[in-house]
Amino acid sequence: MRTKRSSRGQVLIEFCLTIPLIIMVGLAMLEYGQLWTKAHTLACAARHAARIASATMDTAQASNAITSYLAGDGSFGYGFDADDCTVVIRYIPHDEDPITHAGFPVLEDSEHGDYMRCVISYDAPLFLRGIVPGTTGTTWTVRARAVFMRS
Repeated sequence: MRTKRSSRGQVLIEFCLTIPLIIMVGLAMLEYGQLWTKAHTLACAARHAARIASATMDTAQASNAITSYLAGDGSFGYGFDADDCTVVIRYIPHDEDPITHAGFPVLEDSEHGDYMRCVISYDAPLFLRGIVPGTTGTTWTVRARAVFMRS
């Protein structure tokens, strides 16, 4: 017959063995949540810039749109600045695949039906370096791209 005292000790040992795992899973969920938020924000910025670039055919104006989008109004901080991002805005002819296209022709040669592709990459710093599967370094590269057809 077991006493209450021995079962309390067993519960304490089980708690001590499982609590680090529970804390690690919780921190991993927070880490991936932050990465997902950054990826979503970059995707919205890429769509915004590609839309502006396809309408105006001005890559400088599209880059400025990314900067102002990521800056926001100051009430919600995205955790990174446009200066930390790598932005590539290119025109792609309509007879090429806009997703796998590698070469970039001259912007002035574009015409109706051509594509504008915007790719933004950001090296997000990681809190749990090397502990969460797939996070071996100190940063995780978050990429977003958007393609709009020139009207």
